[in-house]
Amino acid sequence: MNGIGTLLRMRLRLDRWQLFSWVVGIGLVMLLTVVAVGREYATDTEREAVLRLALTNPALLALRGAPQNPSSGAFLAFQILAFMAMLAAFMSTFLAVRHSRADEESGRAELISATSAGRVSPTIATAIEGTIANILLTVVVILVLLGNGLDPAGSTLFGLGIGGTGLAFLGVGLLSSQVFSTSRGANGWAASLAGVAYLLRGIGDATGTQGADGLTTTSGWESWLSPLGWAQQMLPFAGDVIWPVFLDLALAVVLFLATLALQSVRDTGAGIVPARSGRATASGALGGQLGLAWRLQRSSIIGWGVGALVISLFAGSLGPASIDAVKNNPAVTTVIASLVPGGTGAMLKVFVAAMMGIVGLIVAGCVLQVVMRLRQDEAAGTAELVLATRVSRIRWFASYLAIGVIAAAIILLLSGVMTGAMLAADGDQSLFGETIAAAVVQLPAVLVYLAALGLVFSIVPRATIAVGWALLAVGTFVGTFGGIMGLPNWVRGVAPSTHTPAIPLPNPDWSGVWWMLVVSVIAMALAFVVVRRRDLATG
Repeated sequence: MNGIGTLLRMRLRLDRWQLFSWVVGIGLVMLLTVVAVGREYATDTEREAVLRLALTNPALLALRGAPQNPSSGAFLAFQILAFMAMLAAFMSTFLAVRHSRADEESGRAELISATSAGRVSPTIATAIEGTIANILLTVVVILVLLGNGLDPAGSTLFGLGIGGTGLAFLGVGLLSSQVFSTSRGANGWAASLAGVAYLLRGIGDATGTQGADGLTTTSGWESWLSPLGWAQQMLPFAGDVIWPVFLDLALAVVLFLATLALQSVRDTGAGIVPARSGRATASGALGGQLGLAWRLQRSSIIGWGVGALVISLFAGSLGPASIDAVKNNPAVTTVIASLVPGGTGAMLKVFVAAMMGIVGLIVAGCVLQVVMRLRQDEAAGTAELVLATRVSRIRWFASYLAIGVIAAAIILLLSGVMTGAMLAADGDQSLFGETIAAAVVQLPAVLVYLAALGLVFSIVPRATIAVGWALLAVGTFVGTFGGIMGLPNWVRGVAPSTHTPAIPLPNPDWSGVWWMLVVSVIAMALAFVVVRRRDLATG
């Protein structure tokens, strides 16, 4: 237990800019959202129209949350609380893995355990640092809400919901670092569990019980299986229930104690799930650089692919429910017609386009991690070993980008086939081909992400990982929430997904596809030129 204070100060110093970026970045997102929502939906009438529409479409409930009332604060919680809690979850899991499993991989943990600090002090210091980070985030969110004139009690519960979710996933990250033998595996599973939590919350909200007033819903039991659902069940600005935050705290404590228990019975560097023994001889695929690139990335690609297919399965099962909801709510058909001309059919097609857009963002995350793996190999020195052979830099670089393009195309195609088949089996057969097209047309936007981060890697390699996650966060936020928050067109244009044709809606605009392809080709060409000439940046 010695040296916890020293280790904590060291971690805070090492992470000061990363934590600053996370906390301030999330705070800025919160501020922009509050201002935009307040400007675009200034009256109860405007907010009621959105809530009535959302309650006819389970997809919107799954993406946003469970409406409680049309007040400005409750409407804000409906729009953004789940997304903000998700950001806190990612901040916490990345922090936990960075100072546990990643330190063991680099050998730093072994050096520390050889001192008087012992084995558990670094874990305790990491838990304290994560707690401090989530407290700061909670305070920032509360101050942003109070600064915009929202109710103090609701603002406090809103912030506690976000911070409590972060603490729960801090425990998830610490435990994953004990179970898996690599930081990639620990990060991947922790992030996947965050995605599962978002999905469970979405299912619970989409299948909840609608109130008689047509403006509220009570989430289903699935939402109670998710820490993100617990944040919503605190009902900020709509009842102000504090006790669900104690579920977050209890889960964090249980996972932390489990982490300490597992750490006491395993060897440093080993995971509870051991790494698989390699083959006695390499497979034929490893005889080429493309095969090696695939072998190094297949686990993360498969993980992202499974996530995309889960969303596709979710989309296919919710499509018919969306139609039924509209048929059972004739009182709101005029509201739907004003927003989505064409009635029920058009609404289902809007649903398809929206869900395939989400799949596109997941695939964008997949290709961004492909480029991040390039940087990890370069920093660790393994790329230097490969380049010492007959493999040229261009071939090495191109092999990773090629794997990214191939993986993106396959995942998008499979996602479109899965969703289209489920929707077609339940109704219009034409939806099968249209849904596949809606999925495949996401590829140009995905290529923009790939090319942009590839260019960053070639110019400023040490910024690759930070910029990669920032690109995904900004693209997801602007692409998903920009329209409903009324952000200016030039701001929304930053997200590549906003330039994707809205298939299967009538008269999609294809101009964005050609521009994105041109931008991707130019950025990739520049990246090839620069990466060929620069020195390797190890460490």
